[in-house]
Amino acid sequence: MANISGSGGSFALTGGSGAGNGAGGQFTLTSGNGAGSGNAGGIGITGGSATSGTAGTITLTPGTATSAANDGQIILRTAGGVNALILDQYGNILCSCVSTPSATDGFSYLGNVTNTPTGVPAHTSGPYANSTPVRFDTTNNILWAYNFPGWVDVANQMTAPTSVGTKFTASGCSNTATVGGATAGEYASGTTGTCTVLLTLPTAPNGWSCVGADITTPADTVTQTTRSTTSCTLSGTTTSGDTIVWHAFGY
Repeated sequence: MANISGSGGSFALTGGSGAGNGAGGQFTLTSGNGAGSGNAGGIGITGGSATSGTAGTITLTPGTATSAANDGQIILRTAGGVNALILDQYGNILCSCVSTPSATDGFSYLGNVTNTPTGVPAHTSGPYANSTPVRFDTTNNILWAYNFPGWVDVANQMTAPTSVGTKFTASGCSNTATVGGATAGEYASGTTGTCTVLLTLPTAPNGWSCVGADITTPADTVTQTTRSTTSCTLSGTTTSGDTIVWHAFGY
């Protein structure tokens, strides 16, 4: 209700609570159906306006349960009853987006720009601190994200690939001083003459393509001679103590 002065009256609609093992009452707002060629009625929820104070906020809060896993969710559905957007009990926002290449609806839409964005987002603190503004540049086909103090090209922020995982094993050529990860590294030759080393690698679908180089004696050539789904062999003429660096790509 409106007052000439003072605070306006509050209005609450609440479903009844269950007793014992009974379920709580459900509360549903349904607009009227249209007759003939008439349109169906809409449902409007409007926060109050303010002259100098703060305008009214509309808050949707699901119910809580003893276990957080059973807390309620906020769900936006299409007219066909499909859950289009879900705010789950853990604060995750889920989109029931398309999963087939030929789909023509059910997309998430990002805002576009026609070149590199230059505007500085006005809201980056408080409730916005854990979110990132994004725009898609339709002129250059670049996805931009704002990371203070400026916009960055998401695709060009990748660092150089680094071999990680359990270190490879090398056998043959009395090799020593192995260093590296699962698919790249180095070893020291223990042979003056032909040095052949079998490198044991993770399992690849079909095989491994390996490249090696003698960085102590660059004139010596090291080449791949065998391969399997779990290994490759490098062979070449070396001097004992030479360092051989190598990397492998699975295919």
